[in-house]
Amino acid sequence: MGHVFISYSHKDKKYVEKLEKKLISEGFEVWIDHHIDYGSQWSKEIQRALDTCDAFVVVVSENAYKSKWVQNEVARADRKKKPFFPLLLQGEAWLVIEAFQYVDVKNGALPPEKFYRRLATVTVRKKKTMLVPPVPIREKPVAQKKLKVIKTARREEIKVSPKMIYILIKQFCFAHGYYLWVTFSGSFLRAHTYAKNNCYKNTYP
Repeated sequence: MGHVFISYSHKDKKYVEKLEKKLISEGFEVWIDHHIDYGSQWSKEIQRALDTCDAFVVVVSENAYKSKWVQNEVARADRKKKPFFPLLLQGEAWLVIEAFQYVDVKNGALPPEKFYRRLATVTVRKKKTMLVPPVPIREKPVAQKKLKVIKTARREEIKVSPKMIYILIKQFCFAHGYYLWVTFSGSFLRAHTYAKNNCYKNTYP
């Protein structure tokens, strides 16, 4: 995959570092001279990176105009027909830069979105990775056991009148071969029974 080459003066390093981070966040692969390992030959590494780039971004300033390295890089990029993307950070545009459409960033601002869209027409732009919040896991509701309602027998008091008692006793006595007569004494019911041969007396409260 191709990359974006940034040409700049080290005196404008503070802005360039901000620009580099922005380009990377926008999905571009960026090459800048601080990627050169110690012990490497600077001129060869810069030449290789420039010759293989898809886009040439130059940060235009008075410091860059005075830099021999920047001027050499601009001249080689022009000769290699690299797509130019100048950013005017300070001063006026150079003669070689005026032939290209440049973006004014004199207030130290980063380029607008259309600048990155133009870059994407000549080099690969990765899709931005968006952080998606995790989807909360919904717990299944626990089925509650239905409580069995046990109906208890309702105890009710039944009031029996003396007359009803008399009828019950009389039926019982007749069923067993006895004769019955009753007398009442206050709140007591006295029942008298007798058989054919034997006679006895019972009292029921």
